[in-house]
Amino acid sequence: MAGTTVVRCLATLVVAAAACAAAAWPAAARAQQSEAEPSAAARCLTPAGSQRAEPEYPFDALKANRGGRLKVELVFRYPDWAPDVVVLESEGGQEFVDAVREHVRRFRVPCLQPGEAPARLRQEYVFLPDNRAAYSTDPSDADAARWSSLTACLRHVSGAWHPEYPLRARQTGAMGRVIATLRFSAPDQPPEQLLYARSPDGPLVKSVRDWVAGYRLPCLEGAPITASLTFVFLLSEGARDPAQYGFKPLTLRQWLATVRNVRQQPLKLDTTQMGCPFDLRVQYRQPHLPNRVDQLGEWRPEREPLLRWLRGTQLDLPAGALDAVYGDMATVTVPCLRIDIDPSRTKE
Repeated sequence: MAGTTVVRCLATLVVAAAACAAAAWPAAARAQQSEAEPSAAARCLTPAGSQRAEPEYPFDALKANRGGRLKVELVFRYPDWAPDVVVLESEGGQEFVDAVREHVRRFRVPCLQPGEAPARLRQEYVFLPDNRAAYSTDPSDADAARWSSLTACLRHVSGAWHPEYPLRARQTGAMGRVIATLRFSAPDQPPEQLLYARSPDGPLVKSVRDWVAGYRLPCLEGAPITASLTFVFLLSEGARDPAQYGFKPLTLRQWLATVRNVRQQPLKLDTTQMGCPFDLRVQYRQPHLPNRVDQLGEWRPEREPLLRWLRGTQLDLPAGALDAVYGDMATVTVPCLRIDIDPSRTKE
């Protein structure tokens, strides 16, 4: 995108926090949200992302204007074997089951190690006759729902609730968000950690690194579990919400206008077929991790291709603006529009 376009959109996307002395502005540090992360198997599943396409719609069902829905568990026992398919829920008929079985025959989990327990991934497939198309969710771990129950017993050995806001960061007016990916393997041991931030060597990251080493998950049983927590460090007047340093609500058009190299990637989406207008929740985590994108309100399968694309988008913004939005949650309103970007038609 042209630089002038990016700057013009920046005023709508981001509220720039005022630079104030630490003595005049109280500091707040807290964990904003925690969510389970995809397992290694989900991350290395091939084909990846949009390359997986969708199942072929059964011809007889399409001619008869019949739809279907399936929820399946894919069991991968070896890195170079197709998965076993366990049908958990099924509506519509056997032809939809057969279409999904045929579709996943080329799926592989190449990172599965010899002797490792089988990888189990779940997907939902929906066949919509009015759209003449099939849609699928991204694969998720069969036990991903465990995290919501385990968070109730998450404890810190210090008994405190949040990390310290480092004095050096407060003195320099440094604010930001740190994403901590934590793998808990035993109930009485600290988690393995990977930390992501705009300033990976800064004092905020050091504070989070020291803090998460004190986490314990005493109710953990069975297989290890990986989750991410986002820590927010905010210099604010009173208990002002961290959204004062981050995204304002925005539209899909505004998001598109600031996506890096958006004219150099093919993109064809028709939101008029997705029940527009509707809202999405996006946590910006690029380039370290895929963005988190969730539908707000009614879940509709037609929207999944848009969500999949948004998870991979990087914003082309000035450094200060990226500092403000990294790790933040945005509400993105999707209006009724048709997007058709063909790089072959775009002049250099």
